[in-house]
Amino acid sequence: MEQMKKTFPKDIDYKVPFESITVVKVSMHEVIITLLEALALVALVVFLFLQNWRATLIPILAIPVSIIGTFIFFIPLGFTINTLTMFGFVLAIGIVVDDAIIVVEAVQHYIDKQGMSAKEATYQAMKDISGPVVAIALILASVFVPVGFIPGIVGRLYQQFAITIAISVMISAFVALSLTPALCTLLLKPMHIDEKAKGLNKFFFRFNNWFEKVTGKYSNGVKRWIASSKLVIVLLICIGIGTVLLFKQKPTGFIPTEDEGRVYITYELPEASSTTRSIDVLDSLMKIVGETPGVDHFAALGGLNVVTFSTKSNGGTIFCKLKDWDERTKPSEQVPGIIGELQKRFCDGRHQAGQYCCYTSSSYPGYWSNCGILLPDTAA
Repeated sequence: MEQMKKTFPKDIDYKVPFESITVVKVSMHEVIITLLEALALVALVVFLFLQNWRATLIPILAIPVSIIGTFIFFIPLGFTINTLTMFGFVLAIGIVVDDAIIVVEAVQHYIDKQGMSAKEATYQAMKDISGPVVAIALILASVFVPVGFIPGIVGRLYQQFAITIAISVMISAFVALSLTPALCTLLLKPMHIDEKAKGLNKFFFRFNNWFEKVTGKYSNGVKRWIASSKLVIVLLICIGIGTVLLFKQKPTGFIPTEDEGRVYITYELPEASSTTRSIDVLDSLMKIVGETPGVDHFAALGGLNVVTFSTKSNGGTIFCKLKDWDERTKPSEQVPGIIGELQKRFCDGRHQAGQYCCYTSSSYPGYWSNCGILLPDTAA
């Protein structure tokens, strides 16, 4: 279109009244930012507890290997890179490092406590923890895999999310049994932190002392709760009852409404209404939409019902493209606010008898979120 625009007369321009690419790009951008933030937080936490950049580097290297390796299975499984799979990766980042951390901790323990070389410590550690690493991966996978077999539309919604996590967990176990031991033999060295340490190691020494005190208090608390097991059971029952009551009080819905930057307005007049009458209604609705804050541009199509995709002379549809999300900062300029404003104007009594509905598209293809209005045939 940009190339064709060069050949247009000077007084002619073009607008794209409807497109679904922008919302996908914005959603993916937000997910990628979340992915990077999760990666940074995981790296920070791992470094805080392993307290060695060499030991920290090994689990961090396991993350991209596990995540990228998961993409290999996307083609045979028919998966795509979408918000569900990307959110699965966000959650998987905190999971795939577990196996590598276990291996690194075990190897570092033998190096520091037993005085072994990195190669000997790795060999001994793998003899001890290979079974637990496999068991952890299988347990985690067994939690997510059944979700992919849920029947119906709910299963389709969560299938890619669950299977993505399960695959990344299994790959992380393979990495922990292959790549991680190799890196341990190459990178790990003896480490000792005491009260004479300086710089960052001094901070780690104080952190370790504080953490030991917190752990001791927690252990003492657990012992007291075990001694009062009857009280713990009563508390557990109360928590269960409270959870059920809160669950019943929360509003329910199938798919949450999201601001995808577009709104659909459709109407249907009484049967046998003339095309001229339908176009008059369409013109009046277009005027209202053009005056509504937050609307960028729109296109109208007479004779089409966008929900049923039926063609009738007594109906019509307006496709509204909203302004960019950064430009719509007020609550009244968000999708619920815009639909509420349209509802108010449609109900002012100036429109002909018929049904007038506002919709926002669902995040799942084939389903519509009716946020708006249904005026009865008696409206005048």
